[in-house]
Amino acid sequence: GCSAASNQCNISGGVIYKYSGGSWSQSTIPMPVSAVTITHQGAGYTSAPTVSFSGGGGSGAAGTAVIDNFNRVIGVTITNRGSGYTSAPTVTFTGGGGSGATGAADTVVDFFSSIDMVDANTGYAVGGCGSGCYQANVYKTTDGGATWSPQVSGTSKLLASVSFSSPTEGFVVGDQGRVIHTTDGGATWYAENAGTNIGFYTVSALGDRQAFAAGVNGAVLKSNRPYYFTWYDSQSPGASDWVLMANPSGSGQNLSFSLFIGGAARSLPGGGSIVPGQSINGIYPGVMGGPVNAASLTSAKAITSQRILWGNSLEEVLGQDIDRLSDHYYWTWYDDQSQSNWILVANPNPYDVYCEITIAGTKMHDPGHPANAYFTVPAGGNVTPIFPGVAMGGPVEVQAWTTSGKTAPAGIMASQRVLSNNSSAFNEVPGTAARDLSSDYLWTWYDQKSANAQNWVLVANPNDASTMYYQIDIAGGCETAGPYSACLRDNGTPIPAGKNITPTFGGKIGGPVEVKTFSDARHTIPLNSIASQRSIFGPSFEEVPGSPRAGLSSSYYWTWYDQKEGPAVSNWVLVANPTAAPIYYEISMPGVDTATDSRAHGTLNPGQTTQPQFNGIQGGPVNVSAWTDSTKRTPANVMASQRVLWHGYFNETLGTNLN
Repeated sequence: GCSAASNQCNISGGVIYKYSGGSWSQSTIPMPVSAVTITHQGAGYTSAPTVSFSGGGGSGAAGTAVIDNFNRVIGVTITNRGSGYTSAPTVTFTGGGGSGATGAADTVVDFFSSIDMVDANTGYAVGGCGSGCYQANVYKTTDGGATWSPQVSGTSKLLASVSFSSPTEGFVVGDQGRVIHTTDGGATWYAENAGTNIGFYTVSALGDRQAFAAGVNGAVLKSNRPYYFTWYDSQSPGASDWVLMANPSGSGQNLSFSLFIGGAARSLPGGGSIVPGQSINGIYPGVMGGPVNAASLTSAKAITSQRILWGNSLEEVLGQDIDRLSDHYYWTWYDDQSQSNWILVANPNPYDVYCEITIAGTKMHDPGHPANAYFTVPAGGNVTPIFPGVAMGGPVEVQAWTTSGKTAPAGIMASQRVLSNNSSAFNEVPGTAARDLSSDYLWTWYDQKSANAQNWVLVANPNDASTMYYQIDIAGGCETAGPYSACLRDNGTPIPAGKNITPTFGGKIGGPVEVKTFSDARHTIPLNSIASQRSIFGPSFEEVPGSPRAGLSSSYYWTWYDQKEGPAVSNWVLVANPTAAPIYYEISMPGVDTATDSRAHGTLNPGQTTQPQFNGIQGGPVNVSAWTDSTKRTPANVMASQRVLWHGYFNETLGTNLN
């Protein structure tokens, strides 16, 4: 009774059966509300009445009433189907200036087209829903099929096939090119752009985001690994923008790339093919827009970045792996008083998303639609709002959903772009995903001592109610400045909920730098925060997010190194040991012999840093790796970044952790 083309079905319910011990038994399927049938239209409604659902054993159902020109209720648009209803809930209409409207809820179980059991207890079932369906659910069991609970899929399209390679990673495919993917056991499902609108019939997941899907007209597609940026600009006066892609030297395989900017395919050197230990880059004069999608076509992990020249200002931004997209991002600060500050939200999904932008606790309104406290981001598009005159402050927060009713999260890419010093200096900072917030952040270096250098440590409290205590250590010393007692071991002042601090430490230079945050004055209970460093060096402005200690790696990569352009260019590789034991490190890049070049290897004691330069070297990729000793048998965590001076302008880029 179903049409894949129109997603219309005449099915009153779906069932899942389990075969065990020689017989079949039916599973318990929770019922959502699929529609409301108006039994009496009532009269006198000057505005849509409020719709409420009660009883029936379930929860979560919500809807919006629709009235006609005769002031009657003629229908209900379901905005949340809810779940768990064992019988139809009661529907009531209140307010709106009228009376007499009544309705009856229809509870319809989704129909099922595919099931995949990961093990004896955990499994997933998918299918579709009937006419008027708001959202097709993915159902999950954790008790061997005795009960099933719905998960938010973010789509109303018919879902034809599901395949999991592990209890946490799986793919679902369906009608009109719909592909959704999870890496957390279905807690969140994010749409992927398959580049086609064909219908898929079946999918097979292999692990590490690799999958094959088959569909109409003999189509067989393989998943890729996109890396996203919010924006590209080689069109504005003085702007040049390169997209760099590199193949890690230890990958053991050639990589092939595709590149899309604003939905349009772009040519790549060598057709996008890269051998291990090499990199390519492309620049496209006259092009401006986003989002930018640089995809590894074999699904293998790669290194991607954008290098942007704005006049003499240089900025490098790392690509964000599709599996690291989030629906929720933070920054420490916003400032459109002393500089120009844009918040960019890019939507890589094949459907519109809705986002909220909050600055220092205040929800921002869409300048194009002043009544809306949310922004609509079109499929494959972006928004780049600026809020003139908004007071300097933070934290800054961006959240995104598949609907304006905030019923399901939507994976997006978000960043802040800043023009300072009379628009001569450019900086871009990707947001910190909510899942990556930490109570312990690290940087390689701090400099409030060099000529023309100013350096702030920003710490913001994103929590709704908790006061935050903090500690700032630079090169092993607990720092104090002005009214701030950074250790708060004596009489320091904590950070209130939703507020921040911006201390600077005059005359201090060195690293590593560490910020720890707590919920108690004794510093015993960690509390997640947001932290960054802001630097002014000569004419330039730079912000570097903190690197969570929990995310430290033994190996980091960059796409490029340049100590060859001339005397106006300087490039340092900074390596810091934030651990409690000595480490042995190596720095490798094309043209550098790690075995014989003393700058490329060495031992760092706890709390030590090194910052070598490699004169005459240009190319990539660049790799910093660390072990417990020079035998290189046991990997050791390390912290690493690159610092660049480009014609007097400063940039710092953290390394890419492939894991």
